[in-house]
Amino acid sequence: MADRPHRESWMGSALTGGGVAAAVFLLVAVGVGTVGDRQAINLLEAALPTIRFLCSSAIGAAATVLALMVTLVGLSKRLESLVHPAYFARIERIGTLCVSVMVTGVGLLLLLTVPLSESEQFVEWYNAIYYAILVAASLLGGGLVAMTMALRKAVLAIIAAVHPEQESRAIVDEPTGD
Repeated sequence: MADRPHRESWMGSALTGGGVAAAVFLLVAVGVGTVGDRQAINLLEAALPTIRFLCSSAIGAAATVLALMVTLVGLSKRLESLVHPAYFARIERIGTLCVSVMVTGVGLLLLLTVPLSESEQFVEWYNAIYYAILVAASLLGGGLVAMTMALRKAVLAIIAAVHPEQESRAIVDEPTGD
């Protein structure tokens, strides 16, 4: 159990990286300055194509990573050595992160299908809607960064396991009985 903090730190560093990325994205977006209700709808309409593209890209990336995780698990099971159970827990957490990114992307994309500028009843909400969409897009971008960082660590662990000159913590020397 001596290496347990190390095993848990990979997700923490991935989520920290994603959080920092989300904060930077949000600060840049908010750096435009505070806006009034009418300005907000104009800025939102200008940003919608890019945010829609971000959502679609995030959905596609998360779905692709989930599919590739199946390949990674298959490769892990083909190793001549015994793969540590913590490695499979890592893969499961990355899968959960992928699903979170996918759900966020789908949710934001569905929200963006509402024709806000066509309805006068939302005028007083434009400012709040604008910032809520910026926050959601920033979280989505941060989620993509976290997903990528976590996936990188998992891939590096499996590469170390098959590399003839490296040792990997993903490999167990003897069966644990789990």
